[in-house]
Amino acid sequence: GERRDVTVLFADIRDFTAISRTMAPEDTVELLNKYFTVITEVVFRLDGTVDKFIGDGVMCVFGSPISSPSHMEEGVKCAFAVKAAVAEVNRRRIGQGGGPLKIGIGLDAGPAIVGNMGSKARMEFTAVGDCVNMASRLTDLARGEGIVVSEAVYTSVSEHVEADRLAGIDIKGIDHPLTIYSLTALKGAWEEDVKTAVADAIAWLERESIVL
Repeated sequence: GERRDVTVLFADIRDFTAISRTMAPEDTVELLNKYFTVITEVVFRLDGTVDKFIGDGVMCVFGSPISSPSHMEEGVKCAFAVKAAVAEVNRRRIGQGGGPLKIGIGLDAGPAIVGNMGSKARMEFTAVGDCVNMASRLTDLARGEGIVVSEAVYTSVSEHVEADRLAGIDIKGIDHPLTIYSLTALKGAWEEDVKTAVADAIAWLERESIVL
């Protein structure tokens, strides 16, 4: 492993357990694959890596395996791009008689160990560190379709976002309350970058005849 500063993003489909109980297993897999395909394409276009899929969630890393000084910017842009891409899939799904899915997103940044980890029988390239655990916890706090980030991430990108400050938040595993931020919008060029990335991703998926 190698020590590196990264941004970690978790995205989780809300109430998917309840949704899947009303569906056949084949339909559940098809639905997850559709959303994950769109999310993956968006992540790649914003220089992120899809680390792993965890049930109905996905973990993404920015700044690994290729180091990037702008990993926080990439992660925040990607969070909004994921929301926009999922909204487009939802729009089409509603038009086909289905129901929309909601995605909650959490981000944190900091030092992590990145590299191949596991056993002699099976290994995977991943990231391990406090920022990984915190990003996962923040995802749980992202109500509905929210984007929740740590104070470190917000401080780095504050000029480019609109956000609500949430003070005195208790997080499992942390022995003192924290201040976190719920991001509500992007500003200026960052907003345009996200629109372009999402439009390009959707257009590519359509050219490849990938059904949305």
